[in-house]
Amino acid sequence: MGLPPALLLLLVLCLCPAPQGLAPPDPGLLAQGRARLREAQTLAQHPQLGACWAGALGRLDTGCQQLGEEQQSRIALAFTHCHLQRSGRPFPRCESGSSVRACTQHMDSVAFGVYTEFFTHAHSICYLLRSEAWQQRADSAVHRLVASSEGVAERLEETNELAEQAARAQEASLRSQEQILRHGELLRQTLQDSSRGVREAFQDMQEAAGQQRLAFAEIVNRVSFLHRFLVGESQALGSFLYHLLTGSAALLLTSSQRTAGARLILLGLVGGNVYLERVVSGLVLENTEAGSDPTGSSL
Repeated sequence: MGLPPALLLLLVLCLCPAPQGLAPPDPGLLAQGRARLREAQTLAQHPQLGACWAGALGRLDTGCQQLGEEQQSRIALAFTHCHLQRSGRPFPRCESGSSVRACTQHMDSVAFGVYTEFFTHAHSICYLLRSEAWQQRADSAVHRLVASSEGVAERLEETNELAEQAARAQEASLRSQEQILRHGELLRQTLQDSSRGVREAFQDMQEAAGQQRLAFAEIVNRVSFLHRFLVGESQALGSFLYHLLTGSAALLLTSSQRTAGARLILLGLVGGNVYLERVVSGLVLENTEAGSDPTGSSL
């Protein structure tokens, strides 16, 4: 937004100080200066004498910028020369390098009176020109300040828009971060549930494997028992038949009178053989059971 007009005017007055003697402006002096300047400008358009008046007006541009008694006197001399030339009266010779005193000391009373009058007119004209120049500078400063304030306002609006965009972007970033955190929490919970499920499944598998080992051991034990039973029974049957035949053979061989004395010895040998065979068979079966136990340290 732009600055208030009153503040702008105050800034202009601070930046562009008024020339000396123009604060506050004198309306009468301004009107007098404007009338004399307009009269001189009209005379400067004269086909014959206009060059002199134009030259005198040219002195105003440089003389009024640093108006002092010297500059004001030379402006008055230039206008006096043109006025006396227009009136057909003589004017004492005045070189550009001569002093004001040297130019005025040989004037008659009429010429000096005209010089004095134009000395006053030079002051009022320079007063007007300096006032107008100050006003132009003030107006220019006002325009520059207004343009600058408008540019500042535009930049402030752009800055506000950028700030709003940055705030919206930051808000979107915060929302994204919140979503990432929520998703991360959900992922962590999912991983925990998955890990728990894997552990439970592994424990179930271990329990099932243990049960399967126990069942397998039971089956192996039963098969081993059946194997021992069959082996034992088959050995017992074979041994019985073998010893039966052996005992029968001993009885048959000792049925005569000459061999009757050896009957008891042969029968004792057969009995001892039966006993030793049963003892050895039992030891072998015990060693076989201890070596083939499936429920050992693995349980």
